[in-house]
Amino acid sequence: MFAIGGFDDSSPLDSVEKYDPRTNQWTYVASMTTCRGGVGAGAMGGRLWAVGGHNGEQYLNSVESYNLLTDRWEESAPMHVFRAGSGVVGSICDVEALRNMHDSSNHRIKVEV
Repeated sequence: MFAIGGFDDSSPLDSVEKYDPRTNQWTYVASMTTCRGGVGAGAMGGRLWAVGGHNGEQYLNSVESYNLLTDRWEESAPMHVFRAGSGVVGSICDVEALRNMHDSSNHRIKVEV
């Protein structure tokens, strides 16, 4: 389990902590490349993803992923929309099928992939 970004009393954080249930302890891992309060987080493809958030001045559209093996964060392609507090889900599925989803009233569902 990881705690990623967030806010302290007054500022967004770039820090990341990892919980080890065997030792019942939290330890710091590499910090994100930017501070992210209200960050969306998820796991996919063997990586931990940080999506959007707020850096204390503006909403973010940037995305970065954490490589557990190298203890490094790497920037990824930005989203089209600046956002904070978003839900993030990792999935193993056909991305094109997601893009073409429709709801029960045949409205196209907006999915950002």
